[in-house]
Amino acid sequence: MSDEAGLILLVIAGATFLGAIAKGAVNLGLNLLAVPAMAPLVGVPTAVLTIFIGKALSDFVLVYESRAEDALTESRRVLPFLLLGCAGAVGGTALLAHLDRDILFVLLGGVILVFVALDYAGRAIAIPPGQERYWAPIAGLVSGVSQGLTGAAGPTIAIYMLSLKLTPREFVFLTSVIFIAINAGQFAGILYLDLYTETRLFYAVVALAPILLGTWVGIRLRARLTSLGFRRGILLILTLMALNLLRLGIAG
Repeated sequence: MSDEAGLILLVIAGATFLGAIAKGAVNLGLNLLAVPAMAPLVGVPTAVLTIFIGKALSDFVLVYESRAEDALTESRRVLPFLLLGCAGAVGGTALLAHLDRDILFVLLGGVILVFVALDYAGRAIAIPPGQERYWAPIAGLVSGVSQGLTGAAGPTIAIYMLSLKLTPREFVFLTSVIFIAINAGQFAGILYLDLYTETRLFYAVVALAPILLGTWVGIRLRARLTSLGFRRGILLILTLMALNLLRLGIAG
């Protein structure tokens, strides 16, 4: 094995492990932390495909770990969100050819920072339980459009879920259900386009153990967090996401 190949495998293992700790703790951050670390060595498409299989498996782990006694009924809570999210993703993709993606990155990054600032200022946006059925389709549509336009639905999903004032367990379970649905659509596209080469598949296999181990560590870490600590962890990840979006938009 060459020194370069050894370095690539080391970076894959380290970056995915650290990113998976964040995912296990707050169900965000794996893409944010792992992809930029790997991209200079293997390129963005390969980095994304490297973590995809492990990330998808970790979502199933998180659904199982955070499930309630009546998990099926609870998962139906996000059905309106998912239905409108699919429609929004199609619409956002169609609009992509007519809008400046760099401006969209900056706008989304700015919206996230405003949300975080309001939360820290004690003016957190909150959706009353009785109004969730009205806001779920709207939030799903916005998240779907965001996914179609920028490829970044995670921040808008997290903002909506935080606005519902969920417990950490509810947040992890419901976001995992949403991510599994998104993964299914993405996996269909990957298979259709035949994106996994032998090298990419090898990297994905290498990343499996670090991702699953990091997810387990993150789950253990979440058990030690207070509700406030859990929320602050999500806000930190959202801030990093916003800064990254601003960087992408400004850099062009």
